[in-house]
Amino acid sequence: MTKNHIENSGKPYTIEEIKELKALAKAKTPMKDICFALGRSSGSIKNIAEKNKISLK
Repeated sequence: MTKNHIENSGKPYTIEEIKELKALAKAKTPMKDICFALGRSSGSIKNIAEKNKISLK
C-alpha cells in the first residue's frame, strides 16, 4: 500500500470489515495499524467509525 494507492479505495465496507474495525478499535489498535489491516485510508476509517458509532479513542 502506497500513499497514492489504497487497496480497497472506492469499495464499500463489508460487514466483516466493520466487525474487524470494531475489534481493532476495542483493542485500542493504533490508526496506522488499522489502516494497514483494512487497506483503507484513515479518513475512510474515521467516517465509517462515526457512521457505526465506533469509538477510535
